[in-house]
Amino acid sequence: MRSEHLSDVRIQELQQDSCYDEPTFKRSNAGFENGNQLFMFFPEQYKVKLLRGKNVLDLGCHCGGPGVYYAHMGADKVFGLDIVYRRVNEGRKFSLSKNAKNAFFIQGDAEAIPFVNESFDFITARDFFEHVDSPEKALQESYRVLKKGGLMILVFPPFYHPWGYHITSITRFPWLHVFFSPSEIIDVCREISLEHFGSVRFVPPLPIINKGKKRFAHVNGITIKRFKKIINSSSFSIRYYRLVPLLSSSLFLRDNPNKLQLLRKFKPFFDCLPSIPAIKEFFTAKVVYILEKPE
Repeated sequence: MRSEHLSDVRIQELQQDSCYDEPTFKRSNAGFENGNQLFMFFPEQYKVKLLRGKNVLDLGCHCGGPGVYYAHMGADKVFGLDIVYRRVNEGRKFSLSKNAKNAFFIQGDAEAIPFVNESFDFITARDFFEHVDSPEKALQESYRVLKKGGLMILVFPPFYHPWGYHITSITRFPWLHVFFSPSEIIDVCREISLEHFGSVRFVPPLPIINKGKKRFAHVNGITIKRFKKIINSSSFSIRYYRLVPLLSSSLFLRDNPNKLQLLRKFKPFFDCLPSIPAIKEFFTAKVVYILEKPE
């Protein structure tokens, strides 16, 4: 969603806003308790301890859980940025519940980050770059507000990974978006949601037209190849890069611990798939980068 729509979004979210209920707290608290997950993909020297004493910007902060976790882990100040007002509001309330006086949450567009140049030592972006309208602009803005020598840590699932269509609250059938159009998938998910939940609350918006083609409104279709081109065209230096094997995805194991024993037998096979150019887009769970702004 573009920055010019922010006022409309704020009005809609304010109308939908409610008291800080138990489900909302649980959602934020889950993000807090799993706050270290962003760093699990990196070597020991790039763990959460890097944030101590740093000013941190958390892009796509959602309900505030990870940002509050970073504050508790020793960051000097944490600013969570999200385009959706309701999430920002939830983050503010959650930070108060955890007495995180150094965690702040603001509504804003990552394509026009509302901070002056070189404001932050560290930028985090977990499961963010697959949602923003223009990854190029978001990366440019991140570079602008990052201090020289500062780091940006980002992790996201590529579009052609099994659940790249991001509707796992309705269905976990893998690679639906490879075989069916966005309209077909959304229509079926709406029917399922109405039948089982009585509403379409958990279904993303209808597809949009982008460059003459229909695409999902809630994900931008970013691929490993395209993001690599964006990085290479930027002024960032790459400190670390990794493609996480598909078997690492928790969706394979969720709600069925017996799968773990079975899939361990296939782990060596799945571990090698991201290194095969022809199929890596389909068998990579996460794309992982650490970027540095040169001195």
